[in-house]
Amino acid sequence: MTLANLKAAQERYQRAIIELLPAPDAAQPVRVLDVGCGTGELSKALKAKGYAVEGLSPDINHVDSYATKVGTPFHHCLAPLLLLLSLYWRKVKILPSVSLSHFGTL
Repeated sequence: MTLANLKAAQERYQRAIIELLPAPDAAQPVRVLDVGCGTGELSKALKAKGYAVEGLSPDINHVDSYATKVGTPFHHCLAPLLLLLSLYWRKVKILPSVSLSHFGTL
């Protein structure tokens, strides 16, 4: 595995996720909660496609990089709360990309 291969795999993953979502519509924007957003690579791609995206992560260290890269709201919470918070949102497409490694530390 090389960095080039990893980048290509991430781009394929992003395209596959975006293809699963309904197309954004100016009259009724598609809201997306990127659960486990990390530093915001997927959120950035979604925003570029016209989605109203927000990030959710258990890692407070992602706040600055997400803000710089995406510029949309970032929500921080402990890993067990990710599912509960994502279930609270209504009319939101939820992308659960949270890493299970966060659960092992709690």
